[in-house]
Amino acid sequence: MPDLLIGEDSVGVITSGTSLVLTNPAFGVPTILKDSTVLVLTTDYVFVQPRAVTLVVAASGENFTATVYIAFSDTEIETFIGEADRLIDNYFVNRTAPASTYLDDWSKYLSAARLLRVKAKGDASILSWADSMEKIAMDGMEAYLKRTSAGTFDDSKVTRDDATSVPAFKLDQSTMTNYETGD
Repeated sequence: MPDLLIGEDSVGVITSGTSLVLTNPAFGVPTILKDSTVLVLTTDYVFVQPRAVTLVVAASGENFTATVYIAFSDTEIETFIGEADRLIDNYFVNRTAPASTYLDDWSKYLSAARLLRVKAKGDASILSWADSMEKIAMDGMEAYLKRTSAGTFDDSKVTRDDATSVPAFKLDQSTMTNYETGD
């Protein structure tokens, strides 16, 4: 999953008890830090979608920061990535294919942009964030296309049907008749 689809959700200081409530809905919580110590899922805490985290051991006065997967499943995220990859493939039809590192970078930004648009629900700041990610990817693809991926003309399929075919740019001009004088 692209790292751009991961965010931090600071749940602040917990005064007592065993329940944390995430401020943003999440599909998964890969890590929770308790005063900079990493807690382990199911051993130290249980995550219940979309916002509930139950600590296995009671907490008092610690500061917790949860790293969360924005509220989409792996299958949904793979769909966003697939859409981004198809857009990139279509952009480079009949062009030299970019290296996988370029493709991965562009895919991350386009996938995140798509995901954020779905998540935004009209929030202008999130939509602006999505637009900026898409712009980064599209500008990168355009620059690659102009500078690197123009491709070359393949004339291997061009044939002539006469017995004395010659390359078109190597014609001997000295045997041509002067059209003005007839010589």
